[in-house]
Amino acid sequence: MKTCLVVRHNYERTLYPFMYHNIEMLQPDEVFIITEQPFSNNFKKMLKICKDNSADLILALDADLYITDTKPIKKHFDKDYCDFSFIDKFRDNKCQGGLHLYSKKIIKQLWNFCLEREVKDEESLKRPEGGVVSSLFKNKNIKPLIEQSAIGYHDFYQFREDIFYKYAYRGWREMASKCRGWFDSWKDKKDKDYIVAKKGIEWAWSHSIKDFPNGLKKEDVIKDFKKLNIIEKNVKIHWDEEEINLQ
Repeated sequence: MKTCLVVRHNYERTLYPFMYHNIEMLQPDEVFIITEQPFSNNFKKMLKICKDNSADLILALDADLYITDTKPIKKHFDKDYCDFSFIDKFRDNKCQGGLHLYSKKIIKQLWNFCLEREVKDEESLKRPEGGVVSSLFKNKNIKPLIEQSAIGYHDFYQFREDIFYKYAYRGWREMASKCRGWFDSWKDKKDKDYIVAKKGIEWAWSHSIKDFPNGLKKEDVIKDFKKLNIIEKNVKIHWDEEEINLQ
């Protein structure tokens, strides 16, 4: 079986150190590194690349996920689709996403599905990949599969502008009551990343997703992030796996 790893990024701080580590962990036969904004275009770019690729299996990996355990991943290599769980810095300990497993058959179906219908509804803007996958599975009567064992860590060591951007999206995706629960759990944290995440959600509450009919780009929020006057992290990241505490 030939595997293809697609690393989707937005020039995250974690892109290179996490990518090299994850390639070593997964040992794919081929790797594509792609970026596009908004994320819906990134997803379509992945489908276009992979639909005619010779790989039997495609692993779609976000650049902010650090994989620590491949056993829960590789046991699903015979499946058509699987979502995975991870430990998240900001949200409820174990969350879903960051890595998605697709068979070639599913990739082709997703590509054809995207060609057949250009969905611009609010839900698809909030969840460009999950919304398309869910719609296809409902159409084809395919039952989604979610691996519950955590395969790694998500959203650690991010640039703060990226945290602000993604939590602006998350402010639209999640119920306000859930977000306020996060705020309560963050209030005693000394790490300013939590302040940035909170401000990103509050930005979403003061803006309508309907004002961004083609999806939200980072350039749409970067000026408001800079108004926070919170010092950005150094561009350089000195990587020593033994010294980094991901807890």
